[in-house]
Amino acid sequence: MGPIEPPHGHSAKVQPTPRGIVTWHAEALDAAT
Repeated sequence: MGPIEPPHGHSAKVQPTPRGIVTWHAEALDAAT
């Protein structure tokens, strides 16, 4: 897997902070489930 990148739709919600990364990642996992 390449570098972790937020979906285009979630890119706006992503912030340059660990918390932001976890937020979009959690949403991505929830959506993938």
